[in-house]
Order: sequence, then C-alpha cells, then structure tokens
Amino acid sequence: MPLRLLLGPANAGKVERLLDRYVDSLEREPHLVLPSRRDVEVTEHQLLERLPCLLGGWVGTFDDIFNLIARPSLRGRPLSALQQRLLLRQTLQGLELAELEQSARFEGLLDTLGRTLSELEAAQVGAEELEAPIREIHDAYRGRVAELGLVDRAHVQRAAVERLLSEPESWHDAPVIAYGFEDLTGAQWALLEALAARCDVTVSLPYEPGRRAFDGLARVAGDLAELARDRIDRLEPDGWGQAPSLAYLERRLFEGPDSPPHIDEAIEFLEAAGARAVL
Repeated sequence: MPLRLLLGPANAGKVERLLDRYVDSLEREPHLVLPSRRDVEVTEHQLLERLPCLLGGWVGTFDDIFNLIARPSLRGRPLSALQQRLLLRQTLQGLELAELEQSARFEGLLDTLGRTLSELEAAQVGAEELEAPIREIHDAYRGRVAELGLVDRAHVQRAAVERLLSEPESWHDAPVIAYGFEDLTGAQWALLEALAARCDVTVSLPYEPGRRAFDGLARVAGDLAELARDRIDRLEPDGWGQAPSLAYLERRLFEGPDSPPHIDEAIEFLEAAGARAVL
C-alpha cells in the first residue's frame, strides 16, 4: 500500500495530527518513530497529557525499530559505541597508512572515522565504491567485527530490511508513523519502503512547495511524494498566536526585503562560539 505523506511548514499542526492518529489507532499497536531519545521522552509526555494511561503502542527511534525487527535473525552480539572505538584503534594500529600518519596521533580521528563509517553504511555505500585509505580501514574494521562474532549498526539495519522482505510474518499490520525528520538515510528509506508494503506508514516532513526556505528539502519531498502517490495531506500555516514577529520570520525567511513588524519579546538574539548548551 502507498505511504501517506504529511506536509506543512512549522506550526501547521503536523505533530498534533500525527499524535491524534497514534492515539486513534492504539488498538492496532502503532509504532511512532522519532529522531532522538530526547524526542522520545518529550513525545511520551505529550501522549500522556492526552490519555492518563497508555496501554499499547510503541515509541522509539529508527535504531530502536531496526533492532526490534532484526533481533530474531541476528547471529552475534550488538557492537557498542565503546567497542567500535576500541576496534577502530586496533584497526589503525594494524595498518600502514601514510596518509593518516600525522592524524593518527590524535584521538579525534577515531570519532571522525566512526562517524564516517556509520554515515557510509547508513547510506548503503558498498566497499567497492570507496577509495583509499577509507576502503582499507573499512575492510579491516569489518573483518575484525566479524572475527569477534559481533554485529554493528549497519549489519542490524541490513538484517531488519532483509527480514521484512523475506519473511511475511516479520511484521503484522501495526501502523508506523515517522516525524521530526528532514532527511532519510538509505537504510531508513529502505525500511520505510519495506514497511509500506506491509502496513500503513505515515511520514511527516516540514515542507512547503515554492518557499526558498525549503529548497533543500525539495528532493526528499519529491521522492516521498512519488512513493505516496495521491496519499498526500498538506497543512496550511496556523500562525504563531500573539507573536507577529515569529509569524513574519517563518513566512518570509529568505524571501527578500520587506517591511518587517516590530521585533517583540518572542525573538531574542544570542551570540555564542563552539558548542552551545540548551537553555
């Protein structure tokens, strides 16, 4: 069945619409997929504000749903972030890579390599598409993971998609709702496509056609719209209450000079450098 796509700018009511859909389908054990653990905690509180007690349903991240689906078919222990770091250090020590000789002295290289390998795997980039020295590091690291009988994040993601495609009983008709994402990795896209063939899948995207502020999302919006066919809901902006400056900023961002309203207390300018803490 086609995926259902929900489009609209900020403050258009997308979250409210999706939470309503989640609550209305509780008897079908809906699965709500969010970007981060913090989003999961906030959304769980929002759901409990609607109903004092929730029996049924599931709320988690993409990693959680990958693990949930893949778990019965996994042959090996999941690799932790600390284990990945240690294996990357061992991998670098066992290779002669002149290009990285200077950088290997710094611990930051391990973090960079870990993120790089994770991004390549999430994008489903094959080893044959990589160039030296990343290809040598990738092959040596993957070999070390297999030798120790571990499974990393990429393996879990592949196993989840393969199980959905090959085992009809791997997913019942529980609807899946994903929101808070402005892009999808190759693995996430493959999972949603596989799930959309089994159940109702709804994806929300902050997008409004013709707006320069959303130009960067035009491609992913087009790809999702193609998958959704005619199952597309478009929400109109709903204003920002008593904050005209916020409404103006949301509607006119990158749209050129205009006559802005007075900047009220809804907008505050801060200066910072480096990592910023959440106030």
